Amino acid sequence: MDDKEDQMRTITHKTIEAVDRIRERIMKGRNGRPFEDSVRLIRRERIKRTKHLMEVATGKPFKLDDEDLADFDEDDLKDLAEDEM
Repeated sequence: MDDKEDQMRTITHKTIEAVDRIRERIMKGRNGRPFEDSVRLIRRERIKRTKHLMEVATGKPFKLDDEDLADFDEDDLKDLAEDEM
């Protein structure tokens, strides 16, 4: 089969059922908890990396200023507070 034929395949009930079974196995393996929001995870890790780099470069503790904090929602701020502990 060439690429054009692959693109033209239709999704069947069998395919949807297989995807549903895989999703159910993943959720069962995670005790019903969905995956963490990747955008929030990447943002949090980027902040931690920036904080670390600034502390290494300056030799002083690094704090985000009010302008930086304005970009975050309540959950992001909670995550940052937890990381400080």
